[in-house]
Amino acid sequence: MVHSWIMLSLVTLFGIRVTFAQFSNVECSTNYSWTKNIVGESPCTIASSLEAQCYPGGFNISALSSGSWYIGPNTTQANSCECNAVVYSLVSACGACQGSTWVSWHSWIAECSNYTSYDLPEAPGIIVPSWAYLSIGVRL
Repeated sequence: MVHSWIMLSLVTLFGIRVTFAQFSNVECSTNYSWTKNIVGESPCTIASSLEAQCYPGGFNISALSSGSWYIGPNTTQANSCECNAVVYSLVSACGACQGSTWVSWHSWIAECSNYTSYDLPEAPGIIVPSWAYLSIGVRL
């Protein structure tokens, strides 16, 4: 109990950032090195980091098995971290860099209701490559 109070005090005093855990065991093909951010993180790791902002226990993006692809969130997963075009672009690139396909934007957001956005949830310390902000060719 005392240790928690001390840790909280140090975090507040020194402005130490506490980040949520992200996980990804995906290895991208070297043909997709352009999808990495400036510190060499794959689109899979970046997407996992962004999605972890809404999941206190962290968020895992696992490698795809042959013939599979990532699907959009279901109604219980629909939130600002899942239902935005930046995460969609990153997850799509994550699938592509593994030699897979990806779902359309409309399929991705099918169960998102009011969460759909082109805006990125606040994500301090996460470096998103500029290509992930490009328009995906549809308007809300």
